[in-house]
Amino acid sequence: MEILLYFRRITRKQLIAAMMVCCLVLLVFIYYDDEPETVHAPAAIAEIPPARNTPAQGRMPIGFEPGKVLRDPFAVPKQFAPIQEPAAVVAALPTAVRSKSSAKRTSVAKPALTGVVGADGNWAAIIRFGDESRSYQLGEYAGSYRIVAITGNSVTVIGSEGSLLLTVGR
Repeated sequence: MEILLYFRRITRKQLIAAMMVCCLVLLVFIYYDDEPETVHAPAAIAEIPPARNTPAQGRMPIGFEPGKVLRDPFAVPKQFAPIQEPAAVVAALPTAVRSKSSAKRTSVAKPALTGVVGADGNWAAIIRFGDESRSYQLGEYAGSYRIVAITGNSVTVIGSEGSLLLTVGR
């Protein structure tokens, strides 16, 4: 009975504090209670085969031919290489052939500007010449036309027919 009288004198705050201390002790015990893990005996280690005495050189893929010349993976592709100016052949031809070649020249397709990309003076023009469309930079040739100026929406080219101003969509 004395115990009951003792618990009646405890205030509610003291009871809550005692319960919190008990919970804290229980949590610490659970956290630090490390049961030893089951340790299994190591499995039998399979014998490692002895290393073969092989030469220290790389293995080449199937179908590799040592004498064959391979292309350089870091070389600029042919379609992006600078194009050399076509040589003037018309002066060396006889007059009968000159008239035929000049007649053909009038029917040659003119370049058409598809778009312009770039910024800060580093422009590239996408020009369709004939049935080929690719990007050109300043100084390159699109057929017989040389690119002399590229702006945000136009390109100036010089060719056998003089200077042409190409604009986007025309």
